[in-house]
Amino acid sequence: MLYLLIVTSELWRFPSESLETLKTTSSNALISSGISDLLPLVCIASGAKDPSCASLLKPSNDYLLQYSRDQFYDKPITIPDQSSVLVLSGLLDPQTVPKYARYQFDSFVGTAKRLVEFEYSAHGTVLNSPPVDYDSTCAVMLIASYIQQDGNVNAIESSCALVSGTPYETNIMVDVTMFGIELDSTNTYEGAPLGQFEAPSILASIDYSYTFIQARNYRIAMIVGYVLVGVLLFTVITMCISRNRQKKNAEEAPVLTPSAEV
Repeated sequence: MLYLLIVTSELWRFPSESLETLKTTSSNALISSGISDLLPLVCIASGAKDPSCASLLKPSNDYLLQYSRDQFYDKPITIPDQSSVLVLSGLLDPQTVPKYARYQFDSFVGTAKRLVEFEYSAHGTVLNSPPVDYDSTCAVMLIASYIQQDGNVNAIESSCALVSGTPYETNIMVDVTMFGIELDSTNTYEGAPLGQFEAPSILASIDYSYTFIQARNYRIAMIVGYVLVGVLLFTVITMCISRNRQKKNAEEAPVLTPSAEV
């Protein structure tokens, strides 16, 4: 709820792009979670006064969910005295691109700040930065050090961020067979595709074999299931017949009563 309040009040750009423009921009992006679904909510929260809201709903002040933008809106942030800023960024992050972390870091007015970039981390450095001692991550350790040093960004222990990527070597046959491409290096991190090739016939046979195995396993599971159900039914029927016979024998058995002696 708080996030949506901030979105409708500060993060959303007015006048807003149309719904069609938002969808097109998202579909043309290399990676995007899409924000076009938020436009109706923004229109409701803002009273639908934006031209892009005209096709969605009528203007109304019944459900306003916005606060006014003050003098600090869209202005560089001055780091207060006795405060500091620690910024963490993953250089493999396709969602919050590293250049925007640098823009944000550079915009802070003051010197009590530090930017740590993880060369091989993706989105969410707290979870995706290099592991430390198998029970934490480097980003978590940096935050802990930041707190232990009372916000002194120059005293933070950051050696865990200086790690190299895991080598991943391959060869031409593997590249062509599995990925349909040929790399110009045995190190995938450094290589670049030289060209796109037709999918080898082996891939089709692998796909067929996988489909066949799936179907065979499914049939085996069905047969085993039917056999188990049959055994269960046979056992139940046998028990019922046995009980009926015991009951019938008990009813037909003569009742012996002791005779009185004269």
